[in-house]
Amino acid sequence: MPEQHWSWRARAVYQGSNMWTKTGRTPLQVFDDVSSSPASLLAARCAFAAALLQGWSGTYRDAVDAYLQVLMHTSNSIVDVVQLPREWWPDSWFTDSARTQCKYKNPALPLTLALPGHPKSGNLWDGHTDALLVQRGWKKIENWCGVYVHKDRSILIVYVDDFALIASVQKAYELS
Repeated sequence: MPEQHWSWRARAVYQGSNMWTKTGRTPLQVFDDVSSSPASLLAARCAFAAALLQGWSGTYRDAVDAYLQVLMHTSNSIVDVVQLPREWWPDSWFTDSARTQCKYKNPALPLTLALPGHPKSGNLWDGHTDALLVQRGWKKIENWCGVYVHKDRSILIVYVDDFALIASVQKAYELS
């Protein structure tokens, strides 16, 4: 393929395993809840079985920039800051155009958006998704994490940032 048709994509992931605090506390001690509750494979299989029995179809979508849709919640005691790789530093952080003389020693920025890998991101995204779905008429199924049913009997399976919709062919077309 000619180079003019190339496109580059990158994904930044917060390395939660490399977190530290000033006092040496671990992420598990700092964050109240460090896991989300995605749907199980059993839930997805049950939903697709229901689709087959009803003669419905299933569609699949991946959320675009999922975690980046959610703002990080900050408390008075915890401020999330990140250090960017030097290659990502803006030119304004250097005193010369060759980017050899830094203005700062170890600059850190507040983390304002949830990033994949951060201990809080999964729960923040899960809560954000749940609130949006409930606003749009989806009912969360009790004791089945990530499973929602609509009043038209459509089923939605949410696994982190992946969505599987089980619905009649007409409804699937309308909701896609």
